Amino acid sequence: MADYRSLSVKAYSSFDTVTKRYTGLHYYSVFYITESDGDTTVRNGGSIYELSLINNSSVPTPRQVSNITDACDFWYFLRGEKSFIGVSTAGGDRECDTDDDRAFFVTSDMSSSDSPVDMNDRFIILSYPVFHMGPVRGFIVYDEATGNLENCDPDLLSCSVLLSSVTDVFFVARDLDDDIHYICADGTLYRWIEPNLSEVAGITCDIAWLWVNGLYDNEAFYFVDSVRNIKRFDFTNEEVSTIYNGGDVDSFWPLSGLEDLQLTNTNIFFYTDRANGVVKAVPKSGGSVINIGDNIFIWGSWGNNLLYNRYPSFDTVQACIWNDDMGEGCSDANSYWAGLSYARDGTLIDGYIIPVYKFLRVEGATYTSDDVLGLVFGFAGGNLVAVDPSDLLSSGELLGSIDPDTVDISGAGVGNYILLGGFVATLTPVRDIYFVDLSTAGSLQRVTNTLGVDEVPIR
Repeated sequence: MADYRSLSVKAYSSFDTVTKRYTGLHYYSVFYITESDGDTTVRNGGSIYELSLINNSSVPTPRQVSNITDACDFWYFLRGEKSFIGVSTAGGDRECDTDDDRAFFVTSDMSSSDSPVDMNDRFIILSYPVFHMGPVRGFIVYDEATGNLENCDPDLLSCSVLLSSVTDVFFVARDLDDDIHYICADGTLYRWIEPNLSEVAGITCDIAWLWVNGLYDNEAFYFVDSVRNIKRFDFTNEEVSTIYNGGDVDSFWPLSGLEDLQLTNTNIFFYTDRANGVVKAVPKSGGSVINIGDNIFIWGSWGNNLLYNRYPSFDTVQACIWNDDMGEGCSDANSYWAGLSYARDGTLIDGYIIPVYKFLRVEGATYTSDDVLGLVFGFAGGNLVAVDPSDLLSSGELLGSIDPDTVDISGAGVGNYILLGGFVATLTPVRDIYFVDLSTAGSLQRVTNTLGVDEVPIR
């Protein structure tokens, strides 16, 4: 997971683990690191604080979490009313991002006097049950010093050995319907069904199976192999098949990242020439290849739709979709996808996907650059609109106009209230923040406009 110095926590007001129905999805708190000397530009580490976002008619007071005083970054977290956070610290030299940085684990219920759990040479492989499916019951942890793969309690204080003499282990995927987790250990694929770890007969695995090489849904795990083909590991029969053998998937293999593959209800989408934005698709169970087009930047997927921005020329962009049933459709010229908001109340789709309330699209933006300085800023200004997930190319609700100096605005949130960030087109670009109420036409307003100061929403 990438390094973070601040992160927001979302939680449900209620969640039914059987029906997967939830209510009251909301931002619960924010965690952040404050440098010990108060100077956030100096990377010598600091303390961890949590700020509650629950409205109790009083101004919230930050609360210190653990007795760490040299925290550098958050490297792992599970979010909820009890959050689990991995923290890197500055180590003996009191300087972040050096070879002697150390790793610890804290939980949000720790006080300022509680010591963190030492995670040096220990790696979290997975948590169970599935994220946001109920309180965390435990972790599978690899102890590199002992070579043991362990099942640990939620505080990582009591562990039992599952496998010994392990040299290489990583998480693969989850069968979300049956709450089965798959792990690759020294070339053998294992299934974790709490509280037992068992071998999947006849299946070998390698670095291609690493979860960031692919995606999974409630049917299978799809990944890019070492010869640039796409394979499918089926959860029902626990067999591997090749669904695309073109040998030309353009990925960052073996650490490709999720942007290499996108899933819709029917198809899997992938680049064959990333530099020129060439995208193809194939049915998730295998079949004929579909040529989607070129000059495409994949933005995401939802239901039967792949969402992407197409660049017909260097100074033109169009917000487009590819629908599994109807093919391509695009909005007007100089439009692009800018964000989304998740539904406050709903039922998890396929048991794990939080439903989207609205998508955000910018219309009528203007390509901007500085020919003298040789700088390309992007697409500035335009109108922000909110569209329903069931009608992505509709005209939508006009939320307001973006200032002409703001480029490539984007944001995400929950319910009606969203913060967005956009770059300011200057010689040294910085970011400013906008606020919008999705339920109110014309509600878009700029929150910050401080010269030379970079300001971004905490996601």
